[in-house]
Amino acid sequence: MALITRLLDASDFHQIPLHTWQAAAPKATVLILHGMAEHGLRYGRLAETLNQHGYNVAAIDHRGHGQSVHNLAGIFSTERGWERVLDDVSCAYEHLHENQPELPVFILGHSMGSFITQSWLMQQERKLAGVVLSGSTYNNRILLQLGRMVTRMESLRLGADKTSRLVDLLTFGSYNNGFKPARTPFDWLSADTAEVDAYIADPLCGFQCTNSLWLDLFQGLLSITSLPALQKLDSRLPFYIFGGDRDPVGQNGKGLRKLAHRLTEAGVEHVDLKVWPGGRHEMLNESNRDDVTHQLVQWLDRHIPQTILTNREQQSTLDGV
Repeated sequence: MALITRLLDASDFHQIPLHTWQAAAPKATVLILHGMAEHGLRYGRLAETLNQHGYNVAAIDHRGHGQSVHNLAGIFSTERGWERVLDDVSCAYEHLHENQPELPVFILGHSMGSFITQSWLMQQERKLAGVVLSGSTYNNRILLQLGRMVTRMESLRLGADKTSRLVDLLTFGSYNNGFKPARTPFDWLSADTAEVDAYIADPLCGFQCTNSLWLDLFQGLLSITSLPALQKLDSRLPFYIFGGDRDPVGQNGKGLRKLAHRLTEAGVEHVDLKVWPGGRHEMLNESNRDDVTHQLVQWLDRHIPQTILTNREQQSTLDGV
């Protein structure tokens, strides 16, 4: 179906772009939270496939990303950035739920979006059908604290609204090491060279983020990286975690497995994990993306509330009379 972009008013008067793709006969909605230095429209191909399988799709552009850049790219806010991003997710969810309250909602968070997803879930009680985490990991708290300390120093030295080569080196600097000789600085994203080239050619992708955003992110990551934090999650909420075993963000699969283990340890009852052999960071843009998307659709189908499926079957019967 056709893409529609609307602006939602956040509590601080910031306008949040919400991109939506409407299915002909929707059975559920998937809300996508994108990663760092990209934007929601990159998920258009996935949205079209999900539409074909009966899923409405919505994706917001996080502050400082995509069409949500007002003054400076790569910054959430001058104050309370992480909290404001979480509020934006709530704003998008409320809009979707109010307009189609009969449809269950799934949330799909990729990379940074997967961390935003976890943080949002820990602070609210809105009903979801399930959670999908792509390109995620379980971080080391000591490394997070070190990253926060270095970023604070760089923020004092350069300014909160400036970028730091040191912070960029400490975070992204090693990601391409496993792909030498590297064709581009972004080979770690996907084995599909056309997808990597499209990312590089996209003016809304690949930018460096500010010290301010990194401080917000490190603080957000610290807030979700502990057993007590994970125990705030609804234990009945099903999780699907997937990524590649050559993704440096997911520590080549180790971080994904640790995240799944920690969720289970925290009491989450339904955690499914898929680590794709040879896959890099963006499995939805990998050379085997059709298989990845097919498995995602199967998981979503299995977790739609039975009452929704029964009502759809009854409606189909009536329509055929």
